[in-house]
Amino acid sequence: MSEISRIEELERRIEMLEFLRQNYGRVIKVYQTVIPVAVKAAETSAAGQSIYSYDKNGAAAKAYGAFTREVIRSGERDKNAASLSR
Repeated sequence: MSEISRIEELERRIEMLEFLRQNYGRVIKVYQTVIPVAVKAAETSAAGQSIYSYDKNGAAAKAYGAFTREVIRSGERDKNAASLSR
């Protein structure tokens, strides 16, 4: 893939993220963490390993870790908000 194609693909992804956040962000939870496309992440299935054991320092593993933390924090906030409203 050429550098221009990569830039165009990145621009399309950014546009899609903004579209989702603007049009669905009030209806469904749209998280901030973005998981990058990574060959290593795709290879994990064939290797029968998690991304954390296959490429623990890679960008995809770091992004999945960040996403996990974001989901946990969000769940804790929702849980606390629900208990406050009772």
